[in-house]
Amino acid sequence: MRHKRGMVDLPTRWILAAGRAVLPHPELTEPTEALVDRVRRRLPRRLYVPLVIVLGLVWLLAAVARRGRPTRAAAFAAWVDALARSRVALLRNLGVWIKATGCLVMLGEPRRREVLYRRAGFPMPSQVAVPAAEPAPAPPEVTAADVIVVGSGPAGATVARALAKAGRDVLILEEGAPAARAYGTDSIAEALGERFRGMAMFTSTGPERIPVLQGRCVGGSSTVNSAIAWRAPEAVFAGWHADPHLAAELPLERITRAYDAIEAAIGIERTPEKAWGESNALMARGAAALGVRGVPTDRYTCDCVGLGRCLEGCPLGRKLSMNVTFIPEALAAGAHLLSDCLVERVEFAGERAVGVVARRGGRKVRFVAHDAVVLAASAIQTPILLGASGVRHRQLGRRFQAHPGGSLVGIFDQPVRRVLGATQGFDVPHWVNDGFKVEVLTLPDELLISRMVGVGADLVESSELVPNAAVWAVPIRARAHGRVGGGLAWPRVDFHLTPADQVTLGKGLLAMAQLFFAAGAREVWPNIAGLPARWRSVDEARVLADGVSPTSLNMTMSHLFGTAWMGGDAQAHVCSGRGKVWGTTNLFVADSSLFPTNLGVNPQHTVMAVAQHVAWRLLGD
Repeated sequence: MRHKRGMVDLPTRWILAAGRAVLPHPELTEPTEALVDRVRRRLPRRLYVPLVIVLGLVWLLAAVARRGRPTRAAAFAAWVDALARSRVALLRNLGVWIKATGCLVMLGEPRRREVLYRRAGFPMPSQVAVPAAEPAPAPPEVTAADVIVVGSGPAGATVARALAKAGRDVLILEEGAPAARAYGTDSIAEALGERFRGMAMFTSTGPERIPVLQGRCVGGSSTVNSAIAWRAPEAVFAGWHADPHLAAELPLERITRAYDAIEAAIGIERTPEKAWGESNALMARGAAALGVRGVPTDRYTCDCVGLGRCLEGCPLGRKLSMNVTFIPEALAAGAHLLSDCLVERVEFAGERAVGVVARRGGRKVRFVAHDAVVLAASAIQTPILLGASGVRHRQLGRRFQAHPGGSLVGIFDQPVRRVLGATQGFDVPHWVNDGFKVEVLTLPDELLISRMVGVGADLVESSELVPNAAVWAVPIRARAHGRVGGGLAWPRVDFHLTPADQVTLGKGLLAMAQLFFAAGAREVWPNIAGLPARWRSVDEARVLADGVSPTSLNMTMSHLFGTAWMGGDAQAHVCSGRGKVWGTTNLFVADSSLFPTNLGVNPQHTVMAVAQHVAWRLLGD
C-alpha cells in the first residue's frame, strides 16, 4: 500500500479519489487506506489490474475533458456515469464496477452507512452481534478413502452425508475456505471476497458479459444464496422422461422420495410474516392488487427473524446451509473434510478412477479413492475438471443453461428498510409457465446504493432515498444453450440470450414494474441504457413489452445447469441416469451438470434430490 518513504501508492490514491468522487456525501468523512485495502485485497488480480488501469484512464479523461463540470472529481463522476449507462456491456460493467468500488470504499464501515438512515430518523437495520467463530479443527491427515467427493455445496454435501451415514469412508475436498455457522461482517466486501468466486465479478463472455454468481467456501453456494426450496414443476421431469433411460432410472416417484428425504433431514419453513419486513410485504400487496399468485417462500431456515443478510450468511446461524447441516452430519458420521484444496484432475487406471490430484498449501497432493470419485464442483467447474482428467466427449461443457435475470429499484413514500426482512421471503410465481418469476431481493446498503441513480452529486441526492428503496429481481428460464471451457482458475463461459429470451426478460421486467406500482411505488428506477432514469407510471415501462437487449442493463446469472448432462445414449450424453460418467466404471457426477434442462425455479432443492438419487445408486438402491 505504501512505498518506503510513506507515500500512498498510485492505485490506492486513485481508488480513494474514486470513492470521494462517486459518493461525495457531505456527512461522510474521507475514506481511509484501510477501507481501500479491505476492497483491494479481495479483488482477483485478473480484475484488479484492469480496474486500476481503467481508473487511471478515467482520471486522465477527467483532466482533459471535464464535460462542463467545475472540478476534476465532478468530471470523473460524469465519465463513470456515462460508462455505467453505456449500451456496450464491457464499458457498462467497468462503469458499474468503478461505481460499486467507490460505494464499497465510502460505506465500508457501519458508522459510515448510518449516514444513509440519519435523516429517516431510525437506526441502521439488521445490526446484531455475531458470535465469535470457533477455531477450525486441524485438517485430517487423510490421503485415502472409499469415496472422494469433490465439492461441499448442496450436491457434494448430500452425497457425502448419505454415504457416511451408510458407513462408507468419505473424504470431501473443497476448493474454498471453512465457513462459520454464524457469519457476519461489517463490510459486504469481506463477504464477497471470502465466500463468492471472483468476488462475484467473474462474467460470461461478450457481448453481454453477465456476472456469474457462485459460492466458493465450505457449503458452496448454499452459504450465499437465500436458502429457497422449490420442488421443480412436474412438467420439467416430463421433459426429462422423454428419454426412456431417465424415465427408468429417475422416475417421478423416486425424485419425490428424494425430495421427501431431503426435507425430513434438513427442515424447511415458510417465511413467516414476522420475518417479512416491508419489502416482502409490499410485493404481497402488489400481487394482491394485480390479482396474481404470490407466495411466501419456503426456505431452509430455522426461526428466521428477517435480518436480510442471507447473501453473506446468517449472523445468527439460522440459515440451514450445508456448512451448518449436512457437512457437520457427514463429519459426525465419520467423513473427513479438507478445505482450501483445489482438485486439478482425476487419475485413472484404465477406465477406473483411482484418485485425484489436488493443490493444497502450495504443493500437489494425491488422494486415493478405493471405490469411487464423485464430482460435485458445479456446472462450470465439473466439466472443466472432467476435461482436465482426460475425459473426451463431444457434449462435455456444452448445453450450459442458466437463469439470468435483472432487477429494478422501487421508491416508496414510506420507509422500506426500517426492518430489512428475509432476503427473499416472497415471490410471485404467477408467470412461471411464461418463463419467469418475480422475487424480492434485499441487498446490503453498499450494493443497493450502487444500483441507484447517478454518480457523484446525483448519487448523493439518490442516497437520501435509500431507506425508502426496495429491490426486486426477475430471473428467467432462458432457452439459450452456452458452453463452458478454459481453466479452473478462470473459466470461460460463452452464453448469449436468444431473441426469445430477450422478450421473456422484457416481459418479466414489465411485470415487476406493474407489481411495484400496484404496491404503491411512486417511482421505479430501471437502470436500463437508453431509457429514462425514473419511471413515474407503469405506462412508461411498457416499452419493455417487446423485449430488452441484455447489453443495455445490469444482469446477473445464477442457477447453472447441463454441462455433463445425463441420458441413455453414451454418444449423446456425458453421464448415465445414475450419474456415472459414460466410459468409466466408478467416476460419478452429482451436481446440476447432470440436468438435461434448466428448471425455471430455484434449483437447490432439486440439486440435492438428484444428488440423493446418485448416492442411493452408489449404495445399491
